[in-house]
Amino acid sequence: MAELQPQREPERFNMEKPVLLTIKYEGEVFTADEVANLLKAYTDQYSRYIDDELLIINDIKKGSLEISLQEILNYIGAAAPIIAENGIYKLYQDLKTAFDLFRERLPTKEEAINNNITQQKCNNVANILQPVSKDNSNQLNLSVVNDNSIHVHLNVNGNQASTMINRVKEMKKILAEKTSFTLQNEPFRYHQIRKSIKTGTGDRIFVESISNKPLKVKYDNVSIKEDIVESNENTFNFIFFANMTVQLKEDLPDTIIINELSDQMTINEFTQTQT
Repeated sequence: MAELQPQREPERFNMEKPVLLTIKYEGEVFTADEVANLLKAYTDQYSRYIDDELLIINDIKKGSLEISLQEILNYIGAAAPIIAENGIYKLYQDLKTAFDLFRERLPTKEEAINNNITQQKCNNVANILQPVSKDNSNQLNLSVVNDNSIHVHLNVNGNQASTMINRVKEMKKILAEKTSFTLQNEPFRYHQIRKSIKTGTGDRIFVESISNKPLKVKYDNVSIKEDIVESNENTFNFIFFANMTVQLKEDLPDTIIINELSDQMTINEFTQTQT
């Protein structure tokens, strides 16, 4: 096969050919644990923003460690042909964003959060870079390949990898610091609510502006939950509005503290206001 050459990126992939993320590590011998950790890291990063699709190992070559990863839906010809929507391309861009941040300097916490850098992503980046960091002459090359063409390419050497891992470790410490922010008159709905008015333990709510997952909830005082429970026959039919404090854990929303209720309406009424 002719040598692959970078070319101007088209708008769409040729879906008659597989879209691959080629991963090539050049340098010292790698341990089985390192290989297992880096493969898990790639898969974890991919699964965080792509639903119901899996990465498969398309090829492993001898000599230097060279792996080709491919979407399983791509394998059966069902993946997105538009480059910006393709899962393999999204995985590459996700890693490139993290690499660029840590290659240049230690980013601020705000920069990290704005670029979706979490503690788990820090772990993944460290595991991906670990084999490269063992020697300054080591290399990592990532490429998105389709139809014998390299669409994008990224390189990290051993010296850069070592520096980036140190910065990743510092960022993990920064992200571990629990912080909070407030929201005013924010709509929320219940995922589950316990019968006991005296406690909020076990209650979960959706605050869709900040998370698509149910979040733990606490109340500034007992009367807030009492008003919610006693004024509605079916709490799950209502959207509530409240001033709230959002507590973060590992830079993600973890617990909501309801400070004050401001309004409520049925879900149907709320839906009509959004149209």
